[in-house]
This record gives sequence, structure tokens and C-alpha cells, in this order.
Amino acid sequence: MTRLVQRPTALADRDAIMDDVAGDNPAVAVELDDAFEEKAELARQRPALNRAGENAWHL
Repeated sequence: MTRLVQRPTALADRDAIMDDVAGDNPAVAVELDDAFEEKAELARQRPALNRAGENAWHL
């Protein structure tokens, strides 16, 4: 099974985003965190979909 490694800087960025959003709307912060988790799981399950340079969102 493929493992997903989240770099410390990425985790710190995520925490900062969650803190900022939670300050305005805690419920939305929870939804956003869930969405991050879903995307991370998809990346773990299908790593070929997330290789840099192969998709428009990696420009």
C-alpha cells in the first residue's frame, strides 16, 4: 500500500489555514479539514494522478 508523506512545512501551512478559517467560521474549517483529508487519501490511493507537471493544477 502506498504511503503518503506530508512534509512538516505542508502540515504547518495547513494548521495556519485551519486557524485562520476557524477564526471566521469554525464549521467551515472542519469541512475544509475533511476535504484536505479526502484529497490526501485520494492522492495516497492513486499517486499517478498527482505527479507534478501532469495536471493543469500543478503549474
